Amino acid sequence: MDIKAIVEQVVALYKKLNRQQQFAIIGAVVVVIAFISFLVVYNVPQSKDDGFRPLYEGLSQKDAGLIVQQLEKLQIEYKIPEDGTIAIRKELVNQTRMEMATQGLPQDSKIGFELFDKQEFGATDFDQQIKFLRAKEGEVARTIEIISTIESAKVQIAIPKESVFIAKQTPPTASVIIKMKEGQVLSKRQVSGIKFLVAGAISKLSIENVKVIDEDGIPLGEEDAATRAGELA
Repeated sequence: MDIKAIVEQVVALYKKLNRQQQFAIIGAVVVVIAFISFLVVYNVPQSKDDGFRPLYEGLSQKDAGLIVQQLEKLQIEYKIPEDGTIAIRKELVNQTRMEMATQGLPQDSKIGFELFDKQEFGATDFDQQIKFLRAKEGEVARTIEIISTIESAKVQIAIPKESVFIAKQTPPTASVIIKMKEGQVLSKRQVSGIKFLVAGAISKLSIENVKVIDEDGIPLGEEDAATRAGELA
């Protein structure tokens, strides 16, 4: 089949048509192309928001199992999209994280902030790290504010620059400033839960390096480690 000859015949035939007929053919071609495009787009599967958001990511197998047990106990629907990730209904995420924190979960998993384990390669990377840190502070603060007795919370995290000398490395620290609703107080268990929540959100941050104070600067929950462990048990 001579494609070139066929094309020449079609062009010659088209030229013999009057202007009105030519416009009609062009219009028909456009309609056909538009219809085919519509069919292609319409039949492409569209991603849908199933209403689930990650509760935790990067969990150890042990923590994942313990958290699933708690979710089933609380009758909270969950999904495990991949190893180490547990997702629940987005409207329950903050409240459930707070509940898990009061239970001392996760125990040995550090959530997020792997970005701060990387070296800085310039101002742009530094700016991104600062923005990510501020976003993490805001996310944790909003989670803390789920506690009904708290009016507002502010989280401040200090991530020291890593040293090449292991002995000189300084651990990260965090402070949480709590404004209580009038006439309300936090129990030791709640303060311990807040500390556990903050420590669990930041890589290499220990509970001992998380300080919780009220708006007057008075430390909250300064019980010793044994008491704290008893509260979380």
